[in-house]
Amino acid sequence: MDNLLPIGSVVYTKDKEHMIVVVGYGGKGSKDIYDYIGFPYPFGFLGKDKILLFNKTNVTEVLFESYKNEEYEEVTKDVSKIIEKARQEASK
Repeated sequence: MDNLLPIGSVVYTKDKEHMIVVVGYGGKGSKDIYDYIGFPYPFGFLGKDKILLFNKTNVTEVLFESYKNEEYEEVTKDVSKIIEKARQEASK
């Protein structure tokens, strides 16, 4: 898995009609583990039923890519491994 987008990035996905701001990684849905946790942009948190879970493969356009540094590189590498491990365990 390539590095994840940094927190604060804004994207369009093929499933959503609105922009989404990335606020976290490794969201757990009812059946799956997702790469990203997001909120509708520019509204932000609108309630727990409005949290958006999506994968890298659903991103169709990156409108804004947020700040990256060495710490980001290290953390997202680890998070990517954790997400993959969680997916493998969930599929057993």
